[in-house]
Amino acid sequence: MDNRYCIILAGGSGSRLWPVSKVNLPKQFLEVADTGKTFIQHTFERFCSFIDPGHIFVVTLPRYKNLVREQVPDIPEENILLEPYSRNTAPCIAFSAIKIYKKNPDAVIAVTPSDHIIQDVAAFRANLVSAIDFAAHQDALVTLGVSPTRPDPNYGYIQAAGGRDALKKGEPLKVKTFTEKPNVEIARVFIGSGEFVWNSGIFVWKAKTILDEMAKHLPMLFGWFDGWEEAVDTPAEQDWLRRAYGGCERASIDFGIMEKTDKAWVYPADFDWADVGAWESMYNYASKGLDDQGNVVLSHHKIVEDSKNLMAVCTDKEKLVIIKGLDNYLVVDTDDVLMICPRSDKDIHRLVSDVAMPEYEKFR
Repeated sequence: MDNRYCIILAGGSGSRLWPVSKVNLPKQFLEVADTGKTFIQHTFERFCSFIDPGHIFVVTLPRYKNLVREQVPDIPEENILLEPYSRNTAPCIAFSAIKIYKKNPDAVIAVTPSDHIIQDVAAFRANLVSAIDFAAHQDALVTLGVSPTRPDPNYGYIQAAGGRDALKKGEPLKVKTFTEKPNVEIARVFIGSGEFVWNSGIFVWKAKTILDEMAKHLPMLFGWFDGWEEAVDTPAEQDWLRRAYGGCERASIDFGIMEKTDKAWVYPADFDWADVGAWESMYNYASKGLDDQGNVVLSHHKIVEDSKNLMAVCTDKEKLVIIKGLDNYLVVDTDDVLMICPRSDKDIHRLVSDVAMPEYEKFR
């Protein structure tokens, strides 16, 4: 029996990339850099190269069900799992792992966000197949770790046991420490040590192992999913799921499980990877196209003068963008929003929070 499965997490609102990513059309359903395909389509295709499409599940919210069906038509209808509410990654993974475990108690699951950019698909496939094989024979919770290329404060960092020399071997290693989004100075020390990798947010584990660890480390949260044996894949499933989500707290899989378990392993991956979850991460990813003043301008027609360290995006391919005299600014122009602000996560986060006010609801 084929025991390989995949869970694609696709319920996020992508608010940190507002106003390009919006509540009704978040980042995972947007086209990636003129490729003609969206983030979730690329994600599905990457995993289809080594996992049966019938074993790939998408977890999302009811408002995005039709988008998933339109963009990923090869996923069976019953493999689109709908969360009643957004409760972060731990409840989401509990629900989906339970569904898969009931179908196949020997399942080995790869869990992935739907919005990463990975161009070397061959290397990705080789790394994931190797990680799945490792997890199939170990009671291990495996995270794919990516070699850092810069001291980026937007990513999590994993310190591997055995240090620099052990990481160079490219084999699974026990996790020594997790650090969530350190400042630039600390990130620079991490990279200099050679003992750290970026936390890609891609996990591999047996269904039974992750469920056992949830029962151990998140007993109150996981307790809300009691009764799944009788409810899942029956007419009672929706009532059971609403009760579980109505009671359980928000919790991330990283903080709730990975930072507590003694079964955390890291697999040093060698594929290219980018999580463009925020504008600063987008700037760093697109920095290959920097001009000699550090400007990234994602527009087909542009004139930029006397500007430095600029990040500018225009969604109208026919519009001419002219910018002069801006230093370290973010400019985003969409059909209904023009945002101009300093290129700092703090300022952008505050502005996005302001848009949450009722009078701006149509722009969200």
